Amino acid sequence: METDTGDSVFIEQSVNISGGGIGFVAGTSYSPGNIITITLRLQAEVLFKARAEVLRRDPLPHRPDGYRIHARFIQMSEQEREALIGHIMRLQREHLHGHYSA
Repeated sequence: METDTGDSVFIEQSVNISGGGIGFVAGTSYSPGNIITITLRLQAEVLFKARAEVLRRDPLPHRPDGYRIHARFIQMSEQEREALIGHIMRLQREHLHGHYSA
C-alpha cells in the first residue's frame, strides 16, 4: 500500500491483467478504495510500476488467509498504458504461437 515504507519482495505469480486493471491473489486483505503500488516484471530486466485502486476483495474459500483482489490502474500515462498493452499482446501472441504450432 502507499503507506507501506518497507522493502518490496518480488513474488512470481499468475495475474489477470489488462490495460485497465489487474486481478491477483494476495495474503493481505486490501480494502476497496485502498491505493496500492504494483511492480510487474514485464521482461527479464524491465520493471513496470503502476498505481491501482482496489475495487473488490473476494475471500478465497480454499485459503482462509487469501483474497482475490480486483484493482484498476490509476494515474497511468498513455505511454505507460500503451507499453503495458504492447507487452500483453506480445505474451498473447507467443502463447497462441506455441499452442497452434505444437
